[in-house]
Amino acid sequence: MRRYNWQQTDWPQFTYSLSGLEDKLFAFTEKIGRISGIVEALPVDIQQLVDIGAFVRYGKAGGRCTSYRVNL
Repeated sequence: MRRYNWQQTDWPQFTYSLSGLEDKLFAFTEKIGRISGIVEALPVDIQQLVDIGAFVRYGKAGGRCTSYRVNL
């Protein structure tokens, strides 16, 4: 499998189809919207930590996790 566009045999006149991607993009944008809403409800100082990626999830892998620590 060729990884990069320029490695494709039809480069640079290649074609693509969004048919297999549209559902995944829609689900992703829904999740981002929910996450944005949750973050906006947090206090501003916590929002800033989230923005810089200071929170790291820890605990059991997989499933829902409500345990986070600040990683500065």
